[in-house]
Amino acid sequence: MAKHIMMDIAKILKECIESYGMRKVGMTVLNSVMMLM
Repeated sequence: MAKHIMMDIAKILKECIESYGMRKVGMTVLNSVMMLM
């Protein structure tokens, strides 16, 4: 269940990141999220 929520968050983050064109920032955020899990 938590995994499904994380997938939704990752999808939203990806869309926001692509719209801003900040892939490096996005990767940093995703890596931070992975560290928390």
